[in-house]
Amino acid sequence: MRKGLEVGKKHELDFKVTSEMRPARRDGSVVHPVYSTWSMVHHFEIVCRELLEPYLEEQEEAVGHELEVRHLAPAPLGASVRVQAVLEEIRHNRVLTAVEVFCGKRRIGEGRLVQVVLPKEKLQKRFREASET
Repeated sequence: MRKGLEVGKKHELDFKVTSEMRPARRDGSVVHPVYSTWSMVHHFEIVCRELLEPYLEEQEEAVGHELEVRHLAPAPLGASVRVQAVLEEIRHNRVLTAVEVFCGKRRIGEGRLVQVVLPKEKLQKRFREASET
């Protein structure tokens, strides 16, 4: 990893809750008219990836490894949401990030995401092996 990625580094993602972000059944019918937990997880991945990506070397890639999420409160359709990631620790090739989600001033979610940084070549090999099974 490049220099500059340090504990306390922050990154944010802002968006409005859209109809595609509502929880739905497999048939597409909406369960609740609010921001879904699976959308929150997706936004955890995005904000943490965007925090780390500028610090990856040319030959490196990162993958999600571990996720902890707590969905604390709803956010209605059309609401403004902010997802904030803060780097907590770098342990060897693991990058641990705390994440909080806000709807206005209310904290509606929290958790942690761990990404593992690996050589691109090693990762591509693992992907090829996985597709062969």
